[in-house]
Amino acid sequence: MYLLGIATLGTALFGLPQAIACSQAGCLYISPYFNETKAHDDLELWPNVEDPAAQHTMSARTLQILETYARLYKETGEEQPLLKQASFITAKEAMAAGEHGCHSATISPQVLDELSSLTYDGSKQPGEGKPKPANIYAGYNTPARHAEVSKIDPLAAASMDAKIASTDIDYLANNGEELQKAIKTDPVTSQRLDDALKLFTGGLLESKAKIEKWFEQV
Repeated sequence: MYLLGIATLGTALFGLPQAIACSQAGCLYISPYFNETKAHDDLELWPNVEDPAAQHTMSARTLQILETYARLYKETGEEQPLLKQASFITAKEAMAAGEHGCHSATISPQVLDELSSLTYDGSKQPGEGKPKPANIYAGYNTPARHAEVSKIDPLAAASMDAKIASTDIDYLANNGEELQKAIKTDPVTSQRLDDALKLFTGGLLESKAKIEKWFEQV
């Protein structure tokens, strides 16, 4: 999406339909959340797995987005949004984003501290010694050990239509009618998006109250 000529970031993203909509809108970046916002306060909601790149429930959707953008770039030649993944709880999850092929990340101070304490091992870095392609999606291939991960979405509801994330759907038409329909059909995206919006709104109102209080004092 472009607002007055400014390329924007599509944030609070939890599924492929949202990612396709961001591509159709011309977003420069998208920010898929690896963990739902509530998991940071309630660890019972957190998929604490040994190998997040292969076992985390959001890994399939991350790879689906990357694969879809790579295909769209190949078919259309048009630039696709970059992935700036967010909402990591551990350093292993941040490293998983790099292994998947995400292009940047939003990382908390706690996870940065954990990353800084790790010993660097170049043999375990997926991009070590590999020249960057002219276009990030031109040479993208799903990492071999994750070839099967994106084919099964562990977060998908049994009732979801397999065509819900088709790139042939115009998710922006009629005020985003198809996008809203896709979000409502996916309980995970619907709930996590609602949680994220409440979090953002709460922060906005808190900031607004502080600013108004400051103006009262000057």
